[in-house]
Amino acid sequence: MRLITVCRSATCAGAIRSASRSARRTPSSTCRRTRRRRVRSRWCGRRCEATGARVSGPGVGTPTRAREPAGGRAMSDREQMLDILRKAYQIEVDGYTFYSMTADRAEKEAVRDLFAKLAADEVQHQAYLKSVAGRLGQEGAAAFHLNLRAPEQRAINQALFTARFREQAAASEFELGVLSVGMTLEGNAISYFSSAAQRTAEAEVKGFYRYLAAWEQEHYDALQALYNAIRGDLQAASSFAPF
Repeated sequence: MRLITVCRSATCAGAIRSASRSARRTPSSTCRRTRRRRVRSRWCGRRCEATGARVSGPGVGTPTRAREPAGGRAMSDREQMLDILRKAYQIEVDGYTFYSMTADRAEKEAVRDLFAKLAADEVQHQAYLKSVAGRLGQEGAAAFHLNLRAPEQRAINQALFTARFREQAAASEFELGVLSVGMTLEGNAISYFSSAAQRTAEAEVKGFYRYLAAWEQEHYDALQALYNAIRGDLQAASSFAPF
């Protein structure tokens, strides 16, 4: 197949014909200015000799072919749902890995309990995602339907963050750092789940991802509140007040 790249120079009305990679590129026509001079316009650093204008390359009329999906066909709705579920599952795995490692390293009981419970939440999210993926083949979008009340979720979140954590983690840079990383992870999860909800028209699928996004938002809000409190304590202890 041969592709045509048109010279964009205002003084060049010709075209340079670009053959496939296996063939040698040769000029198919000449520039009017160079024709008058009996000098054929040719490839030289991807520029027209007469005008110096670029005639090919990134952003200069370079013809491109639309990328085809793997296998040369578009993904089915089910495959798209599975792809989103896989990425969501990896997000939860990343969160669990960080929270469990932090819990193992924590020396203070309240800090250890906080991150152990956050890790447990991520495990529960993984279980939800695996369950949906396993039922998706037979149930389709209905596999995303679940009980949005989730009373166990609220019970865990109420027990997660207490004044005991702030007392034990007061003016500690370690706790401040891990809270900051946790906020980043939760923010990424919220963004992904919210985007997944917006990309579907199925009510069950949309509700499922909104549910997960809301759960992660509760984590984020609590982590941010603790982060701000501990940062204030740390600044006060070091007599540092930026404003």
